[in-house]
Amino acid sequence: MVTTEETGIELRNVLHYLSCQRDVTGHMAMFAFHGIDNEVELILARASIFSFPRNIDQMTLCPAHRASLGIGWTRRVPDKCKVPSIISCHSEDISKRPKADRGLSKAGSYAVLQETGVFLAVGSRLYSLKYKYQHCYTRRKC
Repeated sequence: MVTTEETGIELRNVLHYLSCQRDVTGHMAMFAFHGIDNEVELILARASIFSFPRNIDQMTLCPAHRASLGIGWTRRVPDKCKVPSIISCHSEDISKRPKADRGLSKAGSYAVLQETGVFLAVGSRLYSLKYKYQHCYTRRKC
């Protein structure tokens, strides 16, 4: 249980971010992404916070948000690439996009946000050109 310093009110069922220490390696393998070292970093990145805030030791979250942003997060259907067409050669029509074969990394999520203003969560579906090691979120002619 956490007590807020400003009001003295007890907040039930909230956790300090730094107490979130679940192993994320299985989650990362299942969704085929990289760039995350721990559960706190995963939760922050999925909330579009790409670096640790100075006051991280004072930050709290509820169990529901821990689950939905952490290892309880799941992808939605369809299994098509989610990178915006403005920086990819994909159709605006989701059904015509290539099938995704891996998850978006933390660096990729940040790059898409910076370039387009569109946030894609870490682990979102991403199409990559296998064997050429090119990523769909880099500009290229189609």
